[in-house]
Amino acid sequence: MKRHLIASILGIAAFVANVHGQGHIVFLTYGSALDPGVQVVWGDTTGGHTSGHAVTPTDGFYAELYYGLGSGLNFSQLTALPSSVTQVGAFVPGYIVGNAVTLPNWTSGPVTFGIAAWNGSGYGLGTYASLNNVTWTEPASNISPLGAPANVFTRDLLLAAFPNNLSVYPVPEPGTLALVGLGAAALRAFRRRQ
Repeated sequence: MKRHLIASILGIAAFVANVHGQGHIVFLTYGSALDPGVQVVWGDTTGGHTSGHAVTPTDGFYAELYYGLGSGLNFSQLTALPSSVTQVGAFVPGYIVGNAVTLPNWTSGPVTFGIAAWNGSGYGLGTYASLNNVTWTEPASNISPLGAPANVFTRDLLLAAFPNNLSVYPVPEPGTLALVGLGAAALRAFRRRQ
């Protein structure tokens, strides 16, 4: 009787572990000195920055990985992985060198990823942020199950998604957005009268 009870409990535990599978991947955009990857770079010259130059640790940028189960998803369909937040350029200016990140609920199949970068206290809350929210899809063969060594992003897929790196641009002040909305409402009211 005890053996059957123990076997049943172990069977249920194995079933639950299988149903709630997870995978992981390393949040890394650096290739090597001879074969670089994707950098976070300044998108324009606002504030005296040089467009296309890598951000540095003193610029205070962070990056976060977003993911969605399946292929061909757009950025708005992805979920943030808060455990992935890492400082940009801490290892090499402009590059993201993070840890292995757990992908909840992944058991098999491709995964679509996106990256958000910003300075300040959170995405969209600082003075600069990445506005080109590009996604790419990693095949299931590149996602590692927990317990196995984590893979890194497929370099060719990452470079295809970000051929000109990941650019950060000034975030408009909330007052500016309010003025644009007020101007649009006034224009609409003016056209309605005519």
